[in-house]
Amino acid sequence: MFEATLTGLGYLLEPQYWYAFWAAMFLSIIVSVVPGVSSILVMAITLPFIILNVSDPAIGIVMLAAIAGTNNTLDSIPAVLLGLPSSATQVTFLEGHQLARQGKAAHTLGAIFSVSAIGGVFGALILAVSIPVIRPFVLSFSFGEIAVIALFGLAMVSILSRGAMLKGLTAACVGLLLASVRIEPFNGAERFIFGWYDLVEGLPIIAVIVGVFALPEIIDLSIRGRAVSSGRSSDISTAEVWRGALYGLKEWKVTLRQSAFGVVLGAIPGVGSSVVDWLRYALKI
Repeated sequence: MFEATLTGLGYLLEPQYWYAFWAAMFLSIIVSVVPGVSSILVMAITLPFIILNVSDPAIGIVMLAAIAGTNNTLDSIPAVLLGLPSSATQVTFLEGHQLARQGKAAHTLGAIFSVSAIGGVFGALILAVSIPVIRPFVLSFSFGEIAVIALFGLAMVSILSRGAMLKGLTAACVGLLLASVRIEPFNGAERFIFGWYDLVEGLPIIAVIVGVFALPEIIDLSIRGRAVSSGRSSDISTAEVWRGALYGLKEWKVTLRQSAFGVVLGAIPGVGSSVVDWLRYALKI
C-alpha cells in the first residue's frame, strides 16, 4: 500500500500529468454550467479520446477523476441560480435555490465551492488510509446486501416526509414505477415500455430529474415575469463569492464530519453521491 502510494505521488513530477489535469479541468468547467450535463455524460464523451490518445492508464484515470470532481462542484451553479438541478445536486437545489431567491446566490456558491474543496481533500485522505480496512467488506457485498440498502433508502422516505407523509409515500411509489420502466435484463420481459424500444435501458435519469425540477420552475418564472431574485443583492459579485467561501471555511468542523460520513457510505457498492446527500440531509448529521 505504501509503495503504491509513493508510485502514485511520483506522477506529480511529470509534466504530462499536469497537462492532462488542466485539460480535463478546462473542459469540465466549460460544460459544467450547462443544465442537465452530468459528469457521467462528459466522461462518456471523452472516454474514446482518452483511450486512443493517452498511453498511460494512470493519467487517463486522473483526467476522468478531474472531470468528475469539477463537474460535481460546478453543476451547483445551474441548480442554485436557475433551479435546474442534476442527479447530484438535488439537495443543493432545495436549499441553495431558496437562498438565491433571497439574493444570496453569490454567497451560497462561494460556500459550496469552499466546502467542496475541503471535503474533497479530506475525504480522499480518509479513503486512502481506510482502503486496506474496508476492502474486504466492499468485496463481500452481493445482490442481497444491495437489495437491503435499496429498502433502507425507501425507509428514509418516512424521515424526509415528516409533516407530509402521504405526499412522500406517493412520490416514492411514483419513483419506483419510473425506475421499473425498462426491459428486464434477466428474462427479457418488457416493463412499461409500450413498444418504445428507446426505453430498453430505462428512463434517462438526467432528463427525468431536469424535467421534474425544471419545468415547474420555468413555468413559475414565466408567470412571475422576473428573474430568480431581484435587486442589487442578486448580483453575482466576486467579493460576495469570497465572503461565502470564508463562511464555508469557518464551518470546517461540519465539512469534515460530512466528508467522513460520505466516505463511509460512498465506499458501499450501489450507494451513489445522490443517496449520501439525501441521507445527510434527512439525518442532519
